[in-house]
Amino acid sequence: MFTPLNPARLSLFSVLAVGVFATPLARAQKDQAPIVLSTAGNSWADLGELQKDAKAGKPPALAALGEMLVNGEDVPKDIPGGMDMLTRASAAGENNASFRLGKIFEEGKLVPADPQKAIEYYHKAALAGVAEAEYNLGA
Repeated sequence: MFTPLNPARLSLFSVLAVGVFATPLARAQKDQAPIVLSTAGNSWADLGELQKDAKAGKPPALAALGEMLVNGEDVPKDIPGGMDMLTRASAAGENNASFRLGKIFEEGKLVPADPQKAIEYYHKAALAGVAEAEYNLGA
């Protein structure tokens, strides 16, 4: 038999649950150095480590730092530098970098719109199984 939930008890539980689970998480985040994650799941302890891997030409690091540069997230905005890193990551097989380049060329906000380049990058990402790229191509 179904018993309806008592809204008064539910809201009390919600407050307790949020208080119990949110506090340790917030405290833990303050105690640790920030972790920069790439779309491929690679992680770096800090920006210096990410930059070191990007300088070594590691595709996931190139893609992550390239994205940060084109958006100016945690680093000074550098669209040409970011585009170069994303292009190098894409050429090395980093599929999410290919998708991101397709999106950048489609939107035309960071660089002049170039539908042909957008299609080329989306196609490359779609062939690698990036579902959003397939969708954007209308596949």
